[in-house]
Amino acid sequence: MKIQFVQNLLVHVFILIFSCVFAQNENKLPYIKYKIWNASNDQVFSDNNIEESELYKLSNFKTIDFKGGIILEGDVICQKRNSFGGLSAIEVSKNGEIATVISDYSSVGSFCGSSKYQSKWYKLKLDYDNFKTLIKATLIEQGNLKNEKGNIIDGKVESIASIGNKLYLSSDQDNKLLVFSSLNKKALDNITFSKCNVNVEAITHTKIGGLLAIEEGNCPGYRDVWIITPKTKSHSMSLYKSNYDKVAGATTLDNGDILLLEKSFDENKSSTKMALMLLKSDDIRKDKLITTPILEVDYSIILDNFEGITSYENNGKKYVLIVSDDNGDRSNNAQRTLLLHFELKF
Repeated sequence: MKIQFVQNLLVHVFILIFSCVFAQNENKLPYIKYKIWNASNDQVFSDNNIEESELYKLSNFKTIDFKGGIILEGDVICQKRNSFGGLSAIEVSKNGEIATVISDYSSVGSFCGSSKYQSKWYKLKLDYDNFKTLIKATLIEQGNLKNEKGNIIDGKVESIASIGNKLYLSSDQDNKLLVFSSLNKKALDNITFSKCNVNVEAITHTKIGGLLAIEEGNCPGYRDVWIITPKTKSHSMSLYKSNYDKVAGATTLDNGDILLLEKSFDENKSSTKMALMLLKSDDIRKDKLITTPILEVDYSIILDNFEGITSYENNGKKYVLIVSDDNGDRSNNAQRTLLLHFELKF
């Protein structure tokens, strides 16, 4: 009887411990790990016999220095697809230490059978070495974006911008911006800026107090541009001519100038080219926006689907972070989540 009692007790203790561990893991999902982005850690390099020297393409510019990158990964679940990824929007704190990234996983209803993976936001603690090279990212908080009714948004979030204590989010194939006071609270309001649904992946605040939103597009050519005034919910329009397939993101520097993240993808070669284009603050109100290139990288298989961009200043120097969307809710492919760091030299 004593032996049986002890055995039963041990079983119950084991179940209790296992349940607690499982509950903790459930609450912490997805677990996010990081690796330094280099030829040793990135499978794309070895699969395609690419040398480490390929990274020089990100470093050989007078206007910008590449300051390191990391690969972000989560728990692999749900038919080997990743429970973490799809990052299409990013905003960093003024000192560059806390980055908020947003997932747009949405394409097949409830991703991985649960809405808890949709429209997730993550706060990451970023660490740099003494040379201001990005070396680490640690998850410190996460949650789901919710609409005005308190329901989880079904993905599609593409960009984020802030003015004062308000956050503005654009979404895929929609003509509205969602307004938040905090991402861990439900949306406060929305702003309609177009008569029809458009795919706006680039929004940022402007020196004149409003928001700039640019249509993503799907081929080189002119894009619709909106200058939105949140207080009055009014807007004006202009045009921007891009030489790339997509305008994927925008960020405003402390002096009011704006950087646009643009990209093209070659399906035949499975390679990407990208650019960072500078829009001077004095040119924002022009009928046709004119930009100059800060970084242009030709087609390369080591690049990925970059969609989010943000910037900050530290000790008088300007820095930029860009993040890629791994499209993990669509298919099992070789895309990954890259977070790259740059220093502007102007």
